[in-house]
Amino acid sequence: MTFSGRDTLRGGKLQPSYDNLTKGTGVTPGAVAVARVGMGPSDQQRVEPIGANAAVVRVGGKPARTEVDLEPQATTAGIAAMGARAAGEKAARLYLALESVRGSAPSPLIEVYVNLPQGADPQSHPELHAGSLTLFGLNVASQRDGDHGGNGLGYTLDITELAHRLTKAHNFDPNHLSVTIVPGEQVSEDKPITVEKISVLKRSGVVG
Repeated sequence: MTFSGRDTLRGGKLQPSYDNLTKGTGVTPGAVAVARVGMGPSDQQRVEPIGANAAVVRVGGKPARTEVDLEPQATTAGIAAMGARAAGEKAARLYLALESVRGSAPSPLIEVYVNLPQGADPQSHPELHAGSLTLFGLNVASQRDGDHGGNGLGYTLDITELAHRLTKAHNFDPNHLSVTIVPGEQVSEDKPITVEKISVLKRSGVVG
């Protein structure tokens, strides 16, 4: 049988189908989803920081937690605009940015959670999981005499769906949120990673 990559895309004769994409995730299908809509040309969109934590986060052999102080007015406006769908409406998406991530391992793994209760088992709260990050090339990017000048790497996670779920559950405070980073492979007390800054960004635009 001969086929091309196009045949496996949407509408193709070999397009894959999946039995269930939400089983075991703690997310109710369709109940609190935020539709992805066009937000106009990129040069007409605005990205602004609406909150940040206060200190470097060190992740070693156990989860590390930090608080992100938010600008309540901007955050409230962003939350209100997350579900915009009609043409001409203001729309927004929220992102969690991890800046200047450094470490000595080549490809450590971390899991990121938002508003995880203090001392809670992360695996018991998949609904609070913001994303998994494999930090490829972190050791090279962290070398002071390397091409990155020791500045490390940066990562951004779209937390719009998560923020919407938290809002529906009355568990999103526009004044602050907590971020918990759980160490995975290649992260330990001997080989920790550090995150210089964790911030929340809001991308705003108009539904096209």
